[in-house]
Amino acid sequence: MNGGAGNDDPSISMCRYSTLTYTDILNTSFLLLASTFAGCKSKGQGGTMIGSMLNLLRRALGRPGEVDGLSHAAALKAEGRIVMGEHCSISPRAVITDPDYVRLGDNARLSDCFLFGHDGSINMINRMMNTAFDAVGKIIIGSNVFIGHGAIVLPDTTIGDNTIIGAGAVLKGHVEGGYVYGGSPLRRIRPMAQHVLSLTRRDQQLPDEWRDMIQARGCDFDPVFEPRLIELRRNHFFHADLAS
Repeated sequence: MNGGAGNDDPSISMCRYSTLTYTDILNTSFLLLASTFAGCKSKGQGGTMIGSMLNLLRRALGRPGEVDGLSHAAALKAEGRIVMGEHCSISPRAVITDPDYVRLGDNARLSDCFLFGHDGSINMINRMMNTAFDAVGKIIIGSNVFIGHGAIVLPDTTIGDNTIIGAGAVLKGHVEGGYVYGGSPLRRIRPMAQHVLSLTRRDQQLPDEWRDMIQARGCDFDPVFEPRLIELRRNHFFHADLAS
């Protein structure tokens, strides 16, 4: 059964409308700020102030029209349609067809994935068979859960705490917490404790400056640190090529 829905499905339209509305608000703020102070700039006054404020907005937006996952999750939470805990992140490109049936714990991180709260094929069946079935289900995502790019979460799915869902995975039903999963059909790859141990070992092999900067940066992405981190990573990955 297909977890998706046709283009005329109102829940998808509302979800996309919410995402675009929040993005448009930020873009509109950017344009209003620029136009408000345009007179000052044309007269040669307040140029430094304008530049500083525009740079601040550009930094907050990343690229024009793009919102970071933490800000997007906070906006959806404020709307009240998705009940979620603290420190959640939802990519603006994530597709959540039925946000009213979704619950997130603390530190749930959704990349460009798909959460389907209904089976769109039910509309075709109802028309074909002259029935009036309903086919919706809840999606509960626990705390400390990451869902990778392109993963598909179908209705009536519960994901336990401390779980990673790999890119492109397809899942439905109860997913036990404490593991890294991947594939379609979904399979366990390894326990979360083993995954963290592997990350610890890899971290210990990083160059000192790279590791120190990550420690100073903290848990989340910070654009202030990123230029130097990119330089350090490039030097580490491609040292032989850059030296030649």
